[in-house]
Amino acid sequence: MKATSRSENARGHRSRFHIVLGVLAVLAMTAITVLLPSWGRLRLPALVRGAQVFSIASLEPGRYTCGLRSNREAGGSALVRQQLIEFERNDLVDLVLEPTIVTGAKIEAGQRLAVIRSLRNEHRLQQLQAERDALLAQRALLAAGGVPAEIDAAKTRVAVARAEHEAALIELERARALSAAGLISDLEFDSLESEEKVCRLEVESSLAEVEVALDAARPEAITTADAEISAIEANISELKSLADERIVRSPITGVARIGAEDSEIQIHSVDTVYLAILIPGSKRALAEPGIAVRFVGDGAAGPVLEGEIVSIGTETAVVDGQAMVWVSAEIDNRLRSLTPGMTGVAEILADGPSPALLATLNPDER
Repeated sequence: MKATSRSENARGHRSRFHIVLGVLAVLAMTAITVLLPSWGRLRLPALVRGAQVFSIASLEPGRYTCGLRSNREAGGSALVRQQLIEFERNDLVDLVLEPTIVTGAKIEAGQRLAVIRSLRNEHRLQQLQAERDALLAQRALLAAGGVPAEIDAAKTRVAVARAEHEAALIELERARALSAAGLISDLEFDSLESEEKVCRLEVESSLAEVEVALDAARPEAITTADAEISAIEANISELKSLADERIVRSPITGVARIGAEDSEIQIHSVDTVYLAILIPGSKRALAEPGIAVRFVGDGAAGPVLEGEIVSIGTETAVVDGQAMVWVSAEIDNRLRSLTPGMTGVAEILADGPSPALLATLNPDER
């Protein structure tokens, strides 16, 4: 199975958070040397992450996953929900992003982001619609009872349908040669082949229209046509419903990012952001839920933003022999001064010493 999605060459699903982990770890080790003299404050590098991230990714041709993750937890992200969309392996599938959505665009919850198209379903829908239209035209002629004007109009439609079919045949033969030489895609060739089939159906139906137009009105034939039209309408409705299910909408309000490493599109919720902070294990007691945190982004000219610690990692990471712990802090970002991926300096503020803290700190740090 082939797919024209840009994610065809993507491999793996590495989180952007883990890509910068190593960089932050090195920065954290450097920052240990610039701890404030006060026992209760710690200044360390931090990474800004959106509160939630919705992404559309391609697992392999014809298999797509739509996932919503929360970045509240320290040291990683938690899956909130996920949807898997799959197609038959012999189908040609294409993920089409909305052309108005670009990196940095504001996205509202419920907004359409993309549609995952099935070439097989689209061709089938076109053929069913052509068959329905032909039956409707035949029914109209049957009901008219062979009116001369209707007969002339039917013959005109035959001439037009034949001309269009001949043009479609010429284009298909040209495309067949180009396809054999590898100059056009299978998707383009199949589209032209489907168009030729639709034109052929129109010729056949228009010829039938002429015969019907020459006859008197036949109630039995009208009843049969009505039954066939109803059956085709049901199939058309089913295919349209299936297409609607493959329209992907954003479940959150946020900012778009196109072409991220592990996905076609990401939506980052940024009214609230979380700071990912890597602290020395020896300073673990300084980081408790509810403790205040100040943050300023690298190169930021705006005011220092304040928040609080909401989560502390349970696992330690060893960096250059030093045990480190991930901490997550929540920051109100309604003014949109912070963007996901931004780095800066976070200052953890402790209100006062506690027995647990004093027991953790080394004597020269008290």
